Amino acid sequence: LGIKVITPGEGLAPQMNDRVRVHYIGRLKDGTVFDDSHPRGKPSDFPVNRLIPGWSASMSSLRPGGEGVFYIPPHLGYGGIRAGGIPPHSGLIFEVELIAVNPEAPPKP
Repeated sequence: LGIKVITPGEGLAPQMNDRVRVHYIGRLKDGTVFDDSHPRGKPSDFPVNRLIPGWSASMSSLRPGGEGVFYIPPHLGYGGIRAGGIPPHSGLIFEVELIAVNPEAPPKP
């Protein structure tokens, strides 16, 4: 797992039970783009604990407004499973802009 922080951002880093709003581009190691939130015209919203393991582990390196590149080895990505346009055993590169962190709601009494 490799993380390159381009801009750290400010505020609190996301925790595993938080939701994050991000813009991102996902590429294979050869540069092939397999997903990009930008053409959809709005950021994507994900629970951190539902992302692939490498992305979940990398999110804590950014704060809102931060940008980074995550280099995810196959075992922390989709492993031996084909996922859409991603072949099995693929290393992945994600360029991520963390727009917002929505903390987990406190438990109700």
